[in-house]
Amino acid sequence: MNQLRQYKFFLINRVLWLCIGIVFFCVSHAHSDDRHMIQDEGSRVGGIYLELSGPGSDLNTWKQVAKSRIQIKKGEIFSSQKIDQTIKDLKSTGLFVVEEVQTSKNAAGDLDLHFRLRIIPRIQDIKIVGNFPLFEREVLNNMTVYTGDAFQKEKLPEQCESIVRLLKSQGYISPEVTIRPILDEDNGHYVLHVELHKGDFFHVDDLELQGNRSFSDTRLKMRLQTWKASLLPGSMSRYQKKELDEDVKNLMSFYRKSYYPEAAITPVVVKDDRTQKVRIVLQISEGPLYQIQFKGNDQFWDWTLSDDLQLFREGITNDFWIRKTARMIRDRYHKKGYMDC
Repeated sequence: MNQLRQYKFFLINRVLWLCIGIVFFCVSHAHSDDRHMIQDEGSRVGGIYLELSGPGSDLNTWKQVAKSRIQIKKGEIFSSQKIDQTIKDLKSTGLFVVEEVQTSKNAAGDLDLHFRLRIIPRIQDIKIVGNFPLFEREVLNNMTVYTGDAFQKEKLPEQCESIVRLLKSQGYISPEVTIRPILDEDNGHYVLHVELHKGDFFHVDDLELQGNRSFSDTRLKMRLQTWKASLLPGSMSRYQKKELDEDVKNLMSFYRKSYYPEAAITPVVVKDDRTQKVRIVLQISEGPLYQIQFKGNDQFWDWTLSDDLQLFREGITNDFWIRKTARMIRDRYHKKGYMDC
């Protein structure tokens, strides 16, 4: 029994020392390059050698780009700090992966530097299909990768999500987007094939105005592209958030120019997934009608000075419009020589 216990203790002891040895080996191996670099401090730099791999046949051009990022030069005193900065600079270009940096003594006793770099494949082109009636530029503007960027496969899902959000804002109910990276065997770079599957969309079924006491429904609706679209057949009546936002903006401008600077418009959009129809209500708060009078303006007509009234352009959100209007009127008088205005 005692012999069995002793044997177990012997095994455990051996395993424990083996584990310690493995850990020590891994740690020492991981830091061997660092120690090697530290030992090289103070040596004179001899040759600088680059080994490149990856896409592209014009490796000499890539070598010139990489060399321009290497701060330490032949004949200088070696510094691990400069090597670290060089590695950071090479990585910051987005053009290279620094796979290895080695040093070796040459016959003259100087220190040769060996950089092993891998060229990162680029996005050669982005091709989009299925985007009509959207413009191709609209889709590209919603992506965060561009032609000439480094190809990073992990970024593709977020591109799909961004385009899906764009399509939903354009009235499409359950759009799908796929991006297929196709490798160009001739140069090693990638072409992104973006496919849009838009599917069904929401139709503008009705647009209602509420709170418009001073102007008729017909007069206001004639200014709204969304309302005009609701009268059209098929895909021409598709609901578009961007178009509705622009309509609200234009209607606000109309009210301000009509001397209602406190007007506010809130759009309410009700979507019915079953019927694929949209009902829009524009809730209008007109506010008071402003009347402006000028006194002492012998040099300029009232209608001339009215052009400087910012509240009828920007509305009333704070008192800044008063100072801005006063400054513009003052500048107008100063230009005519009335410096005491």
